[in-house]
Amino acid sequence: MYMLAIQYALSAYDTTYIELARQKNIKLATRDAAMMRVATVAGVALVAA
Repeated sequence: MYMLAIQYALSAYDTTYIELARQKNIKLATRDAAMMRVATVAGVALVAA
């Protein structure tokens, strides 16, 4: 989780939401472009807007 934060310059809060979605196998809802990019890299599906 923290490697994502460091590698992609996201906050610990943002990467925590991404990691939680990954662990629970649920879609992530966000409008933040950086979070969407990292979530996709991490294999997390996004909620369609």
